[in-house]
Formats: sequence, structure tokens, C-alpha cells
Amino acid sequence: MKSIIKSVFVGLCATALLLALSNSAQAQVASGSGELAVSGGWNTGWNTSQGFGTVSGSPLDPTFKASAYSFGASAGYNLSESLAVLGEFQYIPLGSTDAITYEGESVPSITFKTQLYGANLRYSYGNGKIVPYVLVGGGGASYSDSANGASSSVSGAYVDFGGGLSLYLGKNWGVRPEYRYSDLFFSESGTNFTSGVSQITGGLFFQFGGEQSSKKKASSGN
Repeated sequence: MKSIIKSVFVGLCATALLLALSNSAQAQVASGSGELAVSGGWNTGWNTSQGFGTVSGSPLDPTFKASAYSFGASAGYNLSESLAVLGEFQYIPLGSTDAITYEGESVPSITFKTQLYGANLRYSYGNGKIVPYVLVGGGGASYSDSANGASSSVSGAYVDFGGGLSLYLGKNWGVRPEYRYSDLFFSESGTNFTSGVSQITGGLFFQFGGEQSSKKKASSGN
């Protein structure tokens, strides 16, 4: 499944790149414009310190490493043609464990998930149909598990950095392949839990408004 998703992702990126190169529309980010985007991708996470327990094969295992899907959405404001500030939300379902017997006691199937909500600064290099960028940010994180109708959660924080390409398929919309690395930090009752996450996503974005749109409206009205 993982190899299939990666193949589809690479194929979509290659197709978008060809479309961007062949598209005659000239893209240019408008200062003061807004942006909405949705994304989906693949995450690989691993614990980097002692967790809250030692249930083998689950996110409570200090040696745990696993992959999971992610879904996200963001809204942003372009401060200039190069610099944008973004608010974002990501949902990462981490899957479930099998019911097991641990230290003589029955442990039911447990479902895990992580949610991230924060902000990023994105710096883009130049204008055109293909615009590379870098980003850095962080915010709050929520890690939770549920079993037999009961659930528990712990709050924390994350920091991230990464980069990608904005591939414009029109004057104000396109697709965005991106790589990002995140560090997640959680703490409860003096016990720390930190995790590293490597993430590859593909997104669809739409930009609207801004100074350029205002100028066009003014010139069309003259």
C-alpha cells in the first residue's frame, strides 16, 4: 500500500509539472491576497524518547515506528509576493493495535490519533508557474487513544520546517507537493514523550483578492 501511494503521488506531481510548463497562464502572487488549501499525504513517525508505557507494537512503545495517512487544511495571507503567514490543521489517524494479553492482563484494541493546529511562515522564491518555497512554524498538538468506548488525550506542541513547490495550473490556483519534518513534544505527570515525523503531502490551493485584483478592477472601471 505504501509503495502504491508513493507511486501515485510521484505520478500526480509529474503530471502537474507538465501541465504547469504547458499552461500559458502567467501566475503571480498578489500582495495582500488570501489563500485556502487542502492536502493529504503520508507520514512516518518514530518515538525519540521514553513514552507513557511499553506496550509492544503501539505508539506507547519507546521503539515504535510506523506510517500513517494525514489530512489537512490551511488558510493564509500573503504579506507580500514572497512572504505568507498560514494557519493550519492536520489530522493523523495512527491506526489501531490488536487485542493482546500484557503481563497477564487482557489489553483491548486501542485506536490512536494525533491532531496538529498551528501556524507557519512560508517564503517563496520568485514568480511564475513553478515557485519553490521553504517554511517554518509550529503550534499545538493533541495525542489521544480510545478503547471500549473510553478515551484519553494529552496536549503538547510541535515545531516543523520544510519546503516544496507551488505548481500553478491557472493564474491563482494549482497544486503543491511538499516535504516537512516535525518534532512533537508531550508531557504528562513528569513523563515526556517526543516524536519525530517525516511527512510527504500533495495539496490543492486557491488564492484570491489582493492588490493586483484591486488594480484590475480599477482599470476595468475606467
